[in-house]
Amino acid sequence: MLPGLSARYLKFAERSHCTLNSKGGFYKTAAGLLRANKYNFLRLDCLLRERMPAVEEVDPFSVFPTDNILMRWMEYISTMNARLSKFCIQILLDDRELAQLLLGLSKIKETDDDTRQDVLMALGAICEDTFIGPSLVVVDLLHRCNTNCLHCWIHAPSTQEKDIAYLRQTMGIDMFRNIAVRAKKIGTRQISLLANGEPLMHPNIKDAIRICRDNGLGFETVTNGVFMNDALSKLMVDSGIAIVTVSLPAASRLRYHQICPMSPMSDFEKIRHNIRSLVEYKNTSKGTTQIQITHVIHSLNCYDLSSFVDMDIDLGVDAVTFKPIQIEGHNAYLKLTEPQVDYLKTNLPASIKKLENHGIRTDHLSTIYLDYYNNRDGLRTKDFFKDNGCLTGWVFCNIQAAGEVLFCCGNKMVGSLQRSDFDTIWFSDEYNSYRIAAKRLEQEGGTRFVRGEELFDDKCHSCENINQHLHMLKIIKRYSLEKFL
Repeated sequence: MLPGLSARYLKFAERSHCTLNSKGGFYKTAAGLLRANKYNFLRLDCLLRERMPAVEEVDPFSVFPTDNILMRWMEYISTMNARLSKFCIQILLDDRELAQLLLGLSKIKETDDDTRQDVLMALGAICEDTFIGPSLVVVDLLHRCNTNCLHCWIHAPSTQEKDIAYLRQTMGIDMFRNIAVRAKKIGTRQISLLANGEPLMHPNIKDAIRICRDNGLGFETVTNGVFMNDALSKLMVDSGIAIVTVSLPAASRLRYHQICPMSPMSDFEKIRHNIRSLVEYKNTSKGTTQIQITHVIHSLNCYDLSSFVDMDIDLGVDAVTFKPIQIEGHNAYLKLTEPQVDYLKTNLPASIKKLENHGIRTDHLSTIYLDYYNNRDGLRTKDFFKDNGCLTGWVFCNIQAAGEVLFCCGNKMVGSLQRSDFDTIWFSDEYNSYRIAAKRLEQEGGTRFVRGEELFDDKCHSCENINQHLHMLKIIKRYSLEKFL
């Protein structure tokens, strides 16, 4: 690599059909043309400034406002070419796809900050660059849990090898504050506390809620509901927390004890009471917090579908998701059988309809998992990503309690907050190279992360983050930009 020239800008130059000399400049030949295209049109100033100090005063081109982007782009190129003429360099506009992209962008109506953030995320996937922070950051505050659900990949009693050091890890509140401040600065909208532990067990959980509130971040917590007492529920609602999701795998005391055998049977009624109290306080205080329930579905509770629906309606929650189990080696005995999958496919539509008739939203993720479910191996997204590629890297990341920044919930490490800040890692060339590889997953699935994890592995066949990929696709299609992917 040429000194001082990053891998990202070498790629821009390569895609722009530029020839770099030994000093990192452009050859003064008839081929000394910088072809503007969808990969570099928002980074031309960076590409030139790295090796040509004479253009330091050139401002970067902005996508916004979109309604006059075509006119502004032409004016911008005219100014750039005037300054580059003495170097025998010209920016050439002969890329029809870029012209069509600019035309498509000019039709977007900017109504608010959310629209601008969505457009920048969509352009990240299209231009194979990163212009804004992730919409969602998942933070594992700790890796401990008070329940031992049979289906859990880490805390189930049947898990043979437990990493005690990992289970003892707890994120300090200062690290969490640093994540929140930097995430907000780069455009992140929401922090979610979930994954490998029970977040409400963290000794500073109230401080974490206030940090998100004070930084204007949406906040989600995914909890088993046992510690969701009245004081904590009031704090969450009063702080304007976006979402509280309770993971509840049973609709009766007996089933709860069967699935969570090391938990007191009384916890089931305690959880129901906590949910009901949260709903009541939200309604009386006219809060905006969305209260959701997720039901992990497996062979023990599959036929409880109607009981789940009746319970959810009785509790008065806002949304419900049915999520087929993620199969690991230790919980393979809970795999849904073919008749059970058929039962769910037959009965789930009516259950969803009944919930919606009571004003309860449902997540289409439930049906997507079933559509791709592989009965033999119990895989929920078998071959989905090889067919479609993965765009999760532009919208999501996961941070573990010790500060490891993961590409997704597949334990694929990009960097560590012990050595760098979150925003630095997020915008790094290394992170972006993983995003581009994931977009071309079928060809580049063998790409390895810093600890050696492979980009496309067994977890991709039962992905926890498929909803983030679908969210990106939804944004791109909303603005009619899918043909540019």
